[in-house]
Amino acid sequence: GDASSMAGLTTLAVAGPSGSGKTTLALELCRMLRHEGCDVALFHQDDYFARSKPASYWEVPPGHDEPGAVDMERLRRDVRRASEAA
Repeated sequence: GDASSMAGLTTLAVAGPSGSGKTTLALELCRMLRHEGCDVALFHQDDYFARSKPASYWEVPPGHDEPGAVDMERLRRDVRRASEAA
């Protein structure tokens, strides 16, 4: 579970505003990489919000877009598990 277990792995993060196509791009990259025989793990930040995701982006509560709004420990744990399984 340390940095050496992640040697040889590549991490790609896709960022951008809501509705800009991040998920579409990530899914297409996964499809293409898997077609080429690569092992791919996909993590959606929306799955790691410490609070539930707002029903609408027009009703985003204060602090929702700040780093503290994301359960980073759970995200790290899941990335670590995926890297160990690779």
